[in-house]
Amino acid sequence: MRSRLILYAEEGMVLTDGEVFCTEVQLAEGNRGETFYEITKEEYQKRKDEETDVE
Repeated sequence: MRSRLILYAEEGMVLTDGEVFCTEVQLAEGNRGETFYEITKEEYQKRKDEETDVE
């Protein structure tokens, strides 16, 4: 039997690894999720706005 890890962001938070932003991550087999961390939705919006300004 195989098992998968699913990471869920806390209420009002977003998960990121610096490139991917989401509230739920289904990790690939063998990935333990060490690269993901939580940021606030406000921080996510700020990063998104900054990225849009660059384009």
